[in-house]
Amino acid sequence: MLILGIEKELEETEMKIILAGDGIFINQGTIQTARNISTSAILLDELAGRNKVREKQIRTYLIELEEFRNVIDSLASDSVLFYIPADSVEVRDYLSRLTSFQKRIKQRIQYSIRP
Repeated sequence: MLILGIEKELEETEMKIILAGDGIFINQGTIQTARNISTSAILLDELAGRNKVREKQIRTYLIELEEFRNVIDSLASDSVLFYIPADSVEVRDYLSRLTSFQKRIKQRIQYSIRP
């Protein structure tokens, strides 16, 4: 979800940069007024600011993903997860704990992918 939104936003930003640079960087044959150049500079500054905010969000997201991967890696090496008791009551308790664990992991994933 987050990644698709970022890709779309980057595409829109690229189009806006092209638009802002039209007549300044591209099609330079026309005379530029101070107003046109100033407007383009304001637009480019705004786009740069938005990109910096988005970059910070992405870095935070990547840190959370790395932490999550470390948790999964440590759990994958824990043999207790793979022990299935012989007693039916213990099996029920075991499955209950696994379900609870699954819900907590799902919540963490959903929380970490919010924009």
